[in-house]
Amino acid sequence: MPSHGSRTTGGAAGAKTSQSDAARIQAGQAKAGGDMGKGGFAARAQGAAARNAAAGAASPATPPNSSAPGAKAGAAKGTK
Repeated sequence: MPSHGSRTTGGAAGAKTSQSDAARIQAGQAKAGGDMGKGGFAARAQGAAARNAAAGAASPATPPNSSAPGAKAGAAKGTK
């Protein structure tokens, strides 16, 4: 059990925020009518993503329809 005051919140607690994460957070906040001001969560996420990118900690997001690294483009196995 975490000690009192622990900031660990779940499985992704150690993950770095990427630019695509920040964009997703910002879009969700805007759609829900959340705080879009410079002190809001979306702005803090965007700032963290920018710091991570500058530090080289955030890797570019993989597009949802891209192949796995090393996979050849083309038809999947078993298809003709």
